[in-house]
Amino acid sequence: MAVDCPGDLGTRMMPIRRSAQLERIRQQQEDMRRRREEEGKKQELDLNSSMRLKKLAQIPPKTGIDNPMFDTEEGIVLESPHYAVKILEIEDLFSSLKHIQHTLVDSQSQEDISLLLQLVQNKDFQNAFKIHNAITVHMNKASPPFPLI
Repeated sequence: MAVDCPGDLGTRMMPIRRSAQLERIRQQQEDMRRRREEEGKKQELDLNSSMRLKKLAQIPPKTGIDNPMFDTEEGIVLESPHYAVKILEIEDLFSSLKHIQHTLVDSQSQEDISLLLQLVQNKDFQNAFKIHNAITVHMNKASPPFPLI
């Protein structure tokens, strides 16, 4: 017995195969795009890390022990980041007053500045100023740690 096959049976199978092939192609393209993105990110990270390494190589290596309690800059005593104290010198005060004297023009301000300049030049005031600086340094030093009892 002979059976006729409809002619469109073969055409129904072709779109299924084609759609599967197209899906595989899309999937491969998506995978390739992801790989390219990952490689780009990896290269960017490598570039950034190599730039950091170059910068670090340019910094001269430190020798000795790092002591945060010591600072070579005069006038600043660093006990900790919270206790940074700027010690003012009498010359700085004098030059600031001179600058203010040239800036202010009214007579009352000129008299006041002249009086302050005379005070700064007084030896007793200078001694008191030095004592004040010494006390400021001492009072801002961190206390040594004591054992818990």
